[in-house]
Amino acid sequence: MQDTYSSCTPVNADYVGRCFYCGLEAEEQFKDFIPPKQYLPFIGSLNMEHAPCSMPCCKECNELLSRCSDATVEARKQFLNDRVAKKYKEALTIYERWDENELTENGASLDRSIRAGISLGKEADQRLKFRGFAYELNGKTYRQEIEPDVSFEVFGETFPSYRDALQYAARAYSVAIDELSRLVSKTKSFDEAITVYNAERVAKLEKAEREKICAQFARTHQLNKGFVLRTLTAYEKRFPELSPEECLSKFRDDRLS
Repeated sequence: MQDTYSSCTPVNADYVGRCFYCGLEAEEQFKDFIPPKQYLPFIGSLNMEHAPCSMPCCKECNELLSRCSDATVEARKQFLNDRVAKKYKEALTIYERWDENELTENGASLDRSIRAGISLGKEADQRLKFRGFAYELNGKTYRQEIEPDVSFEVFGETFPSYRDALQYAARAYSVAIDELSRLVSKTKSFDEAITVYNAERVAKLEKAEREKICAQFARTHQLNKGFVLRTLTAYEKRFPELSPEECLSKFRDDRLS
C-alpha cells in the first residue's frame, strides 16, 4: 500500500529534512500519509487536492495527526494547530504575557519555571505560525502562494506579533495583561479593548465614589445607605446637569431642611 503514496519533496532546499507542519526537524521513520491509509479505499469520495502522498513529519506531529481523518494538507494543518495550541496552552500563555527582562525581581525557582515556560511557549508559537512550504509531487508544484504576514496595531503602532502588541499595550496604557488579553479576544481589536478597559475602570471608580458619597451622607443625616443611593439615582435622572454632590445637596434642601 505504501507504494500508492508518492513522497512530497520541498522545492526550497532549506526545508529539506524539516517537518512540513511545524518546521521542526523531520525524522525519516515518520511520514504523514494523505489521505490516512485507512481511508485510501474510499479515495473516490474524498475531497482530495492531489494524488495520495506522504509528507515529511516530526514525531509529535505524526502522533497528533494519527487521530485526524482529513484528506487535505490545509485541513490537517488546522487540525494539528488546534491540538498543539491546546497541548501547550499554559506555555503559550506564559510566553505571551511574560518578558525575560521582568524576571529579575522574582525568586530563583520561580524565574526558572517562567523561563522554561517562555522557551516552550516560544517554540509552540513558532510551530503554530509555520506555514509549510512549496513542494513537488509527481512533477507538479503545490503551495506556491504564501499568505501575507499578519501584523497588529495599537493606536498607530504596528507590531509583527500578538505577543509584542500585547506586552506593549499592557505597559504603555497601564492595563492588566490578563484583562487586556480577555478584552482583545472579545473585541478583536487592541484599540477597542483599551478603550473598553478604560471606560470600565472609570465606571468602577465613579461607582465607588458615588457609594462613598452616599455612605457619608447617610451617616450625617442618619439615613439608610440604600435609600440614599436610590434617591441619588432618581435625582440624577431628574437633574442630569447636576453632579452627585449637588443632587444630594438638593435632596437635603428639598426633604431634610
